[in-house]
Amino acid sequence: MTQTRRLAVGLMSGTSMDAVDAALVEVEGKGGSMRPKVRAFYSLPYPAHMAKQLARAHELATPELARLHWNIGAMFAAAASEVMARARTPPRDVTAIGSHGQTVYHDPPRSTLQIGEAALVRERTGRPTVADFRAADLAAGGQGAPLVPWVDWLLYRERGRTRLAQNLGGIGNVTRVTHEKAGVLAFDTGPANMLIDRTARELSGGREGLDRDGALAGAGKPDRAIVERWLDHEFFRSPPPKSTGRELFGESFYRRTATDTAGLSPEGRMATVTWFTAASIAAAYRDFIGKYDEVILSGGGAANRTLVSYIEELLAPVPVVPCDRYGIRAKEKEALAFAMLALAALDGIPANIPAATGARREVVLGKILP
Repeated sequence: MTQTRRLAVGLMSGTSMDAVDAALVEVEGKGGSMRPKVRAFYSLPYPAHMAKQLARAHELATPELARLHWNIGAMFAAAASEVMARARTPPRDVTAIGSHGQTVYHDPPRSTLQIGEAALVRERTGRPTVADFRAADLAAGGQGAPLVPWVDWLLYRERGRTRLAQNLGGIGNVTRVTHEKAGVLAFDTGPANMLIDRTARELSGGREGLDRDGALAGAGKPDRAIVERWLDHEFFRSPPPKSTGRELFGESFYRRTATDTAGLSPEGRMATVTWFTAASIAAAYRDFIGKYDEVILSGGGAANRTLVSYIEELLAPVPVVPCDRYGIRAKEKEALAFAMLALAALDGIPANIPAATGARREVVLGKILP
C-alpha cells in the first residue's frame, strides 16, 4: 500500500451488546479526501455469559469489571486477527486498528466508560491501535457522541443536497450531511433496536434476540396513543447536542413499555415498540433538522422490514434508502467508521464536529498505542 492508500481495521460493538464487528478497510487519501472500501467483514458474537455480564456492568464490583475489561479486550483482538486472516492480509500490511471498545456507562458531559483493553489488541495483532475515542471530545466539553458524523460527511456529501444518515443500532443517531462541514449536525434520536430486541427476548422466552425481519411487528398494529405518551420523555424534547444510552432507555424504560402494552397481543406489543422507534426519528427530524432530500439507513435495524416501512410512512414523500446504495453494507458501516477514525488520529486530524457533540473546539479523537 502507498501513503495515499492504506489498510485499517475498525472494531465496534454498540449498545445492543451482541457482538464485536470487525471491518478491514482500504482507505484512499487523507483527511477530508478519504475514500473507503471494505475488503472484509467479520462479526464475533459475545458468549452468552459475557453478554449477561455486559448488560449488568454498572452493577459489577471492581474485580469483576476489571476482568470483564480484559476479556472484552481479548474479544476485540480476536475479531481483528480473524478479519485480517479471512482477507489473507498479513498484519504488517495494516497501518492501524481502531477499537471503539464496549460502552458500559455514558453520562455526558460528566463521564463515559468504554471497556476492552486496547493494549491486548496492540499486543496480539502487532499493529498500532487507537482506542477510547470519546474521551477527548468529552474533555473539551462535548457529549463524546455521536462519533461518526465526520465519517458520514466524508461518505455522503454532495453539493446542493442535504442527506440524513440514520443509524439504527441499539440507539439511533442521525447526521445531517451538507456539502459544507459547517452545516453538519448530529445527535442521538433515542432507542432504535434496544427496546425491540428486549421485547423480542421477553416474548420468546429468551429464544430470540430480535424481531427477525420485523415479522412479529408486521403481524400486529401499533397503539399510537401509547407511543405518544412515551414520546413525552424529556430526552425527546431536549434540543441537540444530545446523546443517550441504557442509562435512560435500558431496563427501567423497558419495564414501563411492558406495563403500558400488557393488554396488547404479542404482535401488538412488538408493533407498538417498533412504531415508537420510527416515531421518535420522525419527531427528531421535524423538531431539529429542517429540510432534507434523502434519508440513508444503516445499522442492524435497516434489516427490520417493518421498522423501515414505518419510517418510510412517517417521512413520505422523502426517499428512504439503505446505505448499500452507496457501496457500504448496513452492518459494516460503524466498524468502517472506526477504521477511518483510527487513520485520522494517526494523521493528527480532528474528527469530532463540535456542532454535533457540543465540544468547545475540534479535537483529535482517540488514544494511540504505537
